[in-house]
Order: sequence, then C-alpha cells, then structure tokens
Amino acid sequence: MLEQLCKETNEKLGNVHDILTVKLAADFHYRFMHIKPFGAGNITVGLLMMNYIQMMFREPLIIIPGEDKAKYLAAIKMQKDTPTPKTFERFVGEKLLSQLRKEVSPQK
Repeated sequence: MLEQLCKETNEKLGNVHDILTVKLAADFHYRFMHIKPFGAGNITVGLLMMNYIQMMFREPLIIIPGEDKAKYLAAIKMQKDTPTPKTFERFVGEKLLSQLRKEVSPQK
C-alpha cells in the first residue's frame, strides 16, 4: 500500500502546480495516515512528508499548532468509514491560510 501511494504521488508531482501542491501534500498525508506503515511515528513522518512536498515546490510549510492537534486528528479520522481526504484537505488549507494571514498582517 505504501509503495503504491509513493508511486501514485510521484506520478502526480510532474503535473501539480500552484495551490494544487497543498492538495497533493494533504492527500498524501491523509492516505499515509490511513496506511499506518509504522508502529509509532506515523504522525511525525506524515507531517514531514507533507511539508517535503511543499518544499519541493517552494511553497510555505504547513504548520499544525499543538493546540490544534485534536482538530487535526479529528479531520483525519472524520471519514474513516468512507475514506476521502476532502475534510483533511480543507483543514490543511485553512491552517495554511491562517498562517499566511498572520505572516502578512502588521505586527502590533
């Protein structure tokens, strides 16, 4: 399963651009978390891989603050019965947008 996910993601890397990189990164992380390839450390590796994809395209890193961990886990588990990354993609997009807004807003 992990090998298939990596193969599919590598194939998509050549066709992705702009905001679609966030979607690809979030989709990879979501699917990786549902495969659970390691006994421990899946969250850390998944977050690293998601941001690695962002870095490949020189896009901003996606930071999930500690206080949002429960929401993060809920977004991953929300559609456990019918796995689809839409809710998680939305969560990641909202986190990135919030982060970017903080970076460009004037500091008080």
